[in-house]
Amino acid sequence: MGASLPLVVAGGIWTRAEAEALLDKGATAVALGRAAITNPDWPQRIADPAWQPRRPPLTRAELYERGVSETFAGYLRRWKGFVAD
Repeated sequence: MGASLPLVVAGGIWTRAEAEALLDKGATAVALGRAAITNPDWPQRIADPAWQPRRPPLTRAELYERGVSETFAGYLRRWKGFVAD
């Protein structure tokens, strides 16, 4: 077969266990989207195997606390169930 290519997986990864399972299946790296928005400290927090990430919905105030701009928070309202009214 040809040269080995890096494989980055994304989508629905919230916990350390989920990330590790994908790496064990051969992924080179994991990419976070929603989990990183709601938990910007995710890389540090997963050092604790018992830690559970905050999941949506989040209020606009909670998004602002996480460094999300007002413009981006407005965009995130389009994501079903992501921003609490």
